[in-house]
Amino acid sequence: MTRALLIGLALAAAGSASAHDAWTPADTALEAAAATLQVLDWSQSLYLAHGGPIAHGHDGEESNPLLGSRPSYAKVNAYFAGTFAAHLAIAYLLPRPYRALWQVLWFGVEGDAVVHNMNIGCRFAL
Repeated sequence: MTRALLIGLALAAAGSASAHDAWTPADTALEAAAATLQVLDWSQSLYLAHGGPIAHGHDGEESNPLLGSRPSYAKVNAYFAGTFAAHLAIAYLLPRPYRALWQVLWFGVEGDAVVHNMNIGCRFAL
């Protein structure tokens, strides 16, 4: 995920030198979809940080290497707040067609994480 953020930052920096493309309702829809999945992943990471039970045969450790296997609530919250803000900033700065590609890529990354977590029995923390 860090590599994706760095690539996005590089593309945004390159794109910001040119005229900025206006934000559209389609951009809002794509960003909202990606953000929804990111919030679900955030919730699942908090569940794991709390030590909630998961499926037999799984250790219940966080798989994101940036968070570590047993992150604190503070670390989970700081990580997701930071990536949430960075993703939105990158999407805003990217010109077309890179903006939509970035948003769809993030949707896929977060969707994969949420489905994986659900498959191992990870629930959502509220």
